[in-house]
Amino acid sequence: WLINVPPSPAAASQSLTELSPTGTPLANPWNGGTTGSTSMGSSTPRNLAIDLTGNVWVTTTSGSAYVYQWQPYQTVPVGVPMKDPGAPYGIAVDGNNNVFIGHGSSTSSVTSLDQFIGGVLATTNWIKYSLDGSAGNSSSDYGQYAAVDTAGNVWHSAAAASTTAASVVEITAMNGVATCGTTPFAAPCTPTTDSSLSATYTADSATGAANPLDGVWGMAANINSMWAGNASASYVTSLALTGGTGTSYGNGAAFASPRFLAVDGSGNVWASNFNTTSVSELSSAGTILSPQNTGTAPANTIGYLHAGLSSPTGITIDPSGNVWVANDVAATASVGSSVFELVGAASPTVTPIALALKNGTVGAKP
Repeated sequence: WLINVPPSPAAASQSLTELSPTGTPLANPWNGGTTGSTSMGSSTPRNLAIDLTGNVWVTTTSGSAYVYQWQPYQTVPVGVPMKDPGAPYGIAVDGNNNVFIGHGSSTSSVTSLDQFIGGVLATTNWIKYSLDGSAGNSSSDYGQYAAVDTAGNVWHSAAAASTTAASVVEITAMNGVATCGTTPFAAPCTPTTDSSLSATYTADSATGAANPLDGVWGMAANINSMWAGNASASYVTSLALTGGTGTSYGNGAAFASPRFLAVDGSGNVWASNFNTTSVSELSSAGTILSPQNTGTAPANTIGYLHAGLSSPTGITIDPSGNVWVANDVAATASVGSSVFELVGAASPTVTPIALALKNGTVGAKP
């Protein structure tokens, strides 16, 4: 599935497209106001996830900041408006089919995470977690992206609202069990957390910390670890599920603003390099597997290159080992807004990620 976002909501249709294994468009259920009831209006889609029953969930950040669900063969998507300060960005599904929405914006004073229980999108039956005031978090931080690890914990990236060099980036791990009620739009409740599985990672990018996190965007679960893409830097970071010190890889030679990550069936981590229009690969142990800058070559030699890649952002791997990359801008005059496929470059993997989490097959072949 692919999100299509034009330069501005008024410029073209906001839509969602399904692609076949060979890249043929199959469906376009949301097309930005041209068909009335299926319109996403002025909403700007940000991220999507697929749950255990095949439903596609989409977060949107403009308009009324809705979260949408599109069921297979459905003609009218279901949408629920979010009432949190800030807008929904990240989205993740766990092995129990719970859907987690990461909220936040640079103008938000509240960072929160919402849980839709059992894959039900409704104005009831969901829980809002407040991340403000918890260890390592502050009201000036805003979360954007979410992921679930192999232990069932939910991870929420929080990038500081400040854009100075001294900004702090945080990732918080927490489990998804709450003892509070399910009343929607109520004051944030306090979830039950397992302290042995809860960890907060912080780093000050101005101090050159040994294991920095800098502008975290995408995250991806691997076996017994969580990987973070540092979109404001040139490395990716591996974080242990039980806390402690993270380990960063790349050091500017293998990554360039890695925005999103994916894990294949061999446990290798793939990253989209926004700044060098390339894709990089490293092993679960941190060994760089793709071409890298040796210090004498130009920066754009980082990773796997192709003229069809242009400011790559989203990245995913299918059950055949194909690597799919969404271009943020037109690649060439002949290749406009597009999705790029690296055929058979990765190891086949279990999809969707929620199914891999349920069956304990993250980082394993189907």
